[in-house]
Amino acid sequence: MRVSPLFFIGAPEAMATYNTEDSKKLLSTSFKGSGARKRHLLACRIKSMFKGGAYEAVANNLETLCLFIGYPRSGHSLVGSLLDAHPEMIVAHEADLLDYFQEGFSRRQLLYVLLENSRVFTRHGRAWTDYSYEVPNQYNGRFETLKVIGDKKGLKTAFALDEDPGLAERLRECMGVPVKLVHVTRNPFDNISTIKMREDVTLDKSIEIYFGLADAVKGQKERWPEEHWFDLRHEDLFVDAHTHLKALVEYFGREASEQYLSDCASIIFDQPNQSRHKLADEWTPERIAEIEARLQHYPFLASYRFAV
Repeated sequence: MRVSPLFFIGAPEAMATYNTEDSKKLLSTSFKGSGARKRHLLACRIKSMFKGGAYEAVANNLETLCLFIGYPRSGHSLVGSLLDAHPEMIVAHEADLLDYFQEGFSRRQLLYVLLENSRVFTRHGRAWTDYSYEVPNQYNGRFETLKVIGDKKGLKTAFALDEDPGLAERLRECMGVPVKLVHVTRNPFDNISTIKMREDVTLDKSIEIYFGLADAVKGQKERWPEEHWFDLRHEDLFVDAHTHLKALVEYFGREASEQYLSDCASIIFDQPNQSRHKLADEWTPERIAEIEARLQHYPFLASYRFAV
């Protein structure tokens, strides 16, 4: 069963709405400014003020804040849950950390939001889009010593950082630790196809949504310190989960035990879902050639092809 975002701590939202006339507005928190959102923020603000102290106490050894950046339907839920299963890491599931930060939440309140999100999402089986991302025998929703904390909200991060260049530095000052980004790519034809099917928009609109995000990501990658940016191809996890997940964990300065890696690998399918083939009639040779040509403008996407 899919758990609604309203069911656990995180920004309340309905399905994202997109405006192709302005790629910077491709994402919106649908309840922004509404009564539902205001009530949710007020309730979370009060809870986090009273309970945040206990959450702050467990973060005395915190070293890194992790944010995802990228595209919807790229495998962020999977990667976030794999990291959340590590004994020294907590990665919330779409808590919308940046939204809370921009609303003036303090460090202890942000910690409350992230930790509660992970705990409650795990309690309900980490189910999302008809799939459970819970890693057996590991630490989803809990930890031994908290070294890394983060949020899986890649689409929001891409545009928020693009629109506010000083946001990352202010967040770093608030949290007191460096901010590191995880950029997950998936075959763009699958991304675009899944956006179309899930968001019920035209293929042309899905293409513009995707490339609007790609532009935002490219701009951030050019400005972001190399040591604080990790590129991960979604497809690589299906080929060799141990090697690529180990590299990702080590990027955060942590160690990955063989048991942890094996348990994580056990929830990964044998091959990724190639949703582009579900829209075979719409992917004409001309359209494929156009997209493959556009991908050459993005070094992190240039090697992708429809046929591969």
